[in-house]
Amino acid sequence: MSPWVEVFGRLHPLLLHLPIGGLVALALIEAAAGLRRRRAALETTRILAWFSAGSAVVAAGTGYVLNLGGGYASDAVTVHLWLGLATAASAVATAVLRALKEKHGAYLAALGVTVVVMIPAGHYGAALTHGAGFLLAPLQAPSRADVNVDPPPRDEVADPRGAAPAVAVASDGATFDRDIAPLFLSRCAACHGETKTKGDLALHTREAILAGGESGPLYVADKPEESELLRRLGLPEDDREHMPPEGKPQLLVHEKALIAAWVAAGAPFDAEFKRSASPVAAEPAAEAGTAKTPESSAESVQRVTAETEPESEAPAQALAELKENLIHVAPVSAETALLWVDFAAAAPSIDDAGIRRLLEPLRDHVADLSLARSAASDAVAPLLGSMSRLQRLDLRGTRLTDAGAAELSRLDRLEELNLAQTAVTDASVDALMKMRSLKRVHLWRSGVNAEGVARMQAARPELTIIADEGGAAEALETEGEIKLTGDLSPPGAPAASETLTPVNSVCPVSGAPVNARYLVVHEGRVIGFCCPNCPKEFWSAPSKFPLKSP
Repeated sequence: MSPWVEVFGRLHPLLLHLPIGGLVALALIEAAAGLRRRRAALETTRILAWFSAGSAVVAAGTGYVLNLGGGYASDAVTVHLWLGLATAASAVATAVLRALKEKHGAYLAALGVTVVVMIPAGHYGAALTHGAGFLLAPLQAPSRADVNVDPPPRDEVADPRGAAPAVAVASDGATFDRDIAPLFLSRCAACHGETKTKGDLALHTREAILAGGESGPLYVADKPEESELLRRLGLPEDDREHMPPEGKPQLLVHEKALIAAWVAAGAPFDAEFKRSASPVAAEPAAEAGTAKTPESSAESVQRVTAETEPESEAPAQALAELKENLIHVAPVSAETALLWVDFAAAAPSIDDAGIRRLLEPLRDHVADLSLARSAASDAVAPLLGSMSRLQRLDLRGTRLTDAGAAELSRLDRLEELNLAQTAVTDASVDALMKMRSLKRVHLWRSGVNAEGVARMQAARPELTIIADEGGAAEALETEGEIKLTGDLSPPGAPAASETLTPVNSVCPVSGAPVNARYLVVHEGRVIGFCCPNCPKEFWSAPSKFPLKSP
């Protein structure tokens, strides 16, 4: 097919809206005229009918050409194609009948048939583009295709420190039906499913997955680095071959890792596989015919294993409770299931018990946490110290002491810590230096003095420490003598009227004696007036008012 013909076919999504708008407008005009028991303006409806007919024919033509390019399931696209052709033919008949004045009844009937046929044509078109059930999906109960992968079974285990029971994964096993199929259905099936098969690839059944697409097999079992699926998942999002395409809902990092683990395990459809297996994906080879090793693909896939990324989505009930308590919660980014939680709005009223209750179910999901200016104390420190995925923690203005800071030393991934305006002292320096990933720490207005800061900086030169400056403050700049340039007298000085002597004793406007309170300077001379209104008149035309010397 010629590239220009292919471009013509791809105009279909743009042009199909023209006949829809024209036919709906025409139907509304005729309906309004019918309610008023009169006929609509002939010339207006005739132009609108021919516009709708012409655009319907062009839209049907572009749709036919687009279908020749493939990528759509035959049954669904055939129904849509025939309904589109029927709409175009009926629209032409409507325009012809509109041109014949004596065929008004036939014209209205043809218009009604055209609109009726157009509705299912549009519905099938939407199903081809967005997937079956797109229109009524919000009214239906969510299916497995619409929700995230179910978390694996979990058991409660006792915390050795005597804290509240911790949540632990009982099994890291995953299956295709429970874990992989929902990802394919929710992220891929709209373009690679029952009604639409871009690239001759469908992912809605096991048979379709095994069949692959026009690029060949979807994957190579046991060889993630040679699998087309993982290569495309690992490309930058703005790459033309990246899947899902840019602008579409993307797979999270742990979901990509799960698919990689499935392929690495041999892509089993029935047997269980280990979700914690290190994910591998192939990066495009730097040179033709050269495949990169699994270890070199980390940048393209942004791999995060079970050790750093939660194995499941955060509990929905726990997220709902945060929002009910006016606590901000959101993903750190679109590529991860890790969370940013900020207690700012609830800080004045939340206590240790409330913080523990709300954060306990999310201890494995929070990467960025702010408890600034809350009543948090050392009582919550054991929980914070167990949140192994924390990368940023803000405890500014809380009641944390050295005892609580010692609990935080277990946070190996923490990169930024804010302890400003807390009671921590130099005794916490050793605990802070144990945080091997720490890059930035705020200690201003805390109990850590200059000696403690210096000791920490000497041990960790790469660490950025924001603390109070020691010694007396040194003036950076001194302002010179103030020189007043206005007419007002400086504070404590005599009023201007007491230091100026008018050249006249009689008001030049009214002829009354001068009042020293009303003086102006004109052409280098001080002129006096009897009241506040006379200076206004004088300024409008000074030459009209000669001065009389005292």
